[in-house]
Amino acid sequence: MSPRAPSVATASLPSSAPLQIYQRAAALTPLPAFLRALPGIGALVRLDERGGDDEPARWAYDALLKTIPPPAADDDVFVDLALSDLGSDEATATGPSQPPLPIPAARDLATVAVVPARGGSVGRAPSSVVRIAERSISRQHALIGVDDDGVVSVTDLGSDNGTAINGMALAVRAPQELRSGDVLELGDVAFLFLDAGAFFSHLPALGG
Repeated sequence: MSPRAPSVATASLPSSAPLQIYQRAAALTPLPAFLRALPGIGALVRLDERGGDDEPARWAYDALLKTIPPPAADDDVFVDLALSDLGSDEATATGPSQPPLPIPAARDLATVAVVPARGGSVGRAPSSVVRIAERSISRQHALIGVDDDGVVSVTDLGSDNGTAINGMALAVRAPQELRSGDVLELGDVAFLFLDAGAFFSHLPALGG
């Protein structure tokens, strides 16, 4: 009898790969197994990707920001991608109502970078935990931190082209909380940050 291929439940998912890899895994395994296989606490889904290396293309980032209303005092800003037409007229358990999220023409080429449980550096340098090979990204661009309670933060490390969350520029070396559903902009590159559970839930909708 030939040996069986390892299942997602026992194998690890990559720390960075095309979106399709995670979609296929999610379609074949339940949430608990997917979370065990994911090598981190969340994912940065690139919003401006059109395929090709070192090709900044902010597709609909400005339009996306217009769809995110200012948060109420205690509300999380969360783009609920799992709903029909990628939008909702009703508030959800994860946050306020959101209009549809624009989707780029080449969404199937989008990539994902998993955020490790320990956090780490983001930049062009090969030693970066999350490496982004783009001209607008500094070698040591930002630091992602994860505290003991699982709260994620981002600190700009004095990058040349800046860091922003939901369109708000970060001051240098001033940590800012990054919540599931936030849009993180590093230089000319935009990402949607989702915690591990939300990433699994929204993977079908992220495929366009």
